[in-house]
Amino acid sequence: MTKRTTISGNGHTATALGDFADAPFNPRVMDDPARAGLEASIVAFGDLSGFVMNRHGGRVICGHQRRTVLAQVDLSAIAWGKPYTCEIGATNARFTSHERDGHVTVPSGSRFHVREVEWDEVFEKAANVAANSPHIAGRFTEGLAPILVELETELPELSASLRLGELRADVMPDFAPVGEDEQGRLDEKAKVACPECGHEFTP
Repeated sequence: MTKRTTISGNGHTATALGDFADAPFNPRVMDDPARAGLEASIVAFGDLSGFVMNRHGGRVICGHQRRTVLAQVDLSAIAWGKPYTCEIGATNARFTSHERDGHVTVPSGSRFHVREVEWDEVFEKAANVAANSPHIAGRFTEGLAPILVELETELPELSASLRLGELRADVMPDFAPVGEDEQGRLDEKAKVACPECGHEFTP
């Protein structure tokens, strides 16, 4: 019998990913069509997070923007695991993919996952588009707004550097950033202009 790995903490024991509870504050939802699209992407391409590099053509499939930010990292220092094979592709056109996984350590000490594959160019393009498609990534709910307000208050510098205020504007277009005089904004919105002389006043 195969021994099942368990992860324990705070009185909770998990033997499968499905045993973990959803974070109650997660402000992202996915409808059925998006979930079906994500499932199709996982079946077709496997994990598209981290860096995915294609030996065929020598290109990055996924991780272009992270690669730009981490351009000075020496990729010759990638710690590779053993090569392996897996079955991927469309449900009616599966094929064996020869791959290997590794990680690269950045100066801060954090590790980034690297996956090397050997795919033809058309399949590579499909993976690139799928990895960047917002239609299989879910969407933010209004529950995002109070979380962002909390982060702007508790972690203001990090919140600003991550441009989280722009996310709050997406879910609450009329919001006032933390510290702004919201009443002043309301007063400004309440002003109307006289049709005769153009003078603005608050009714």
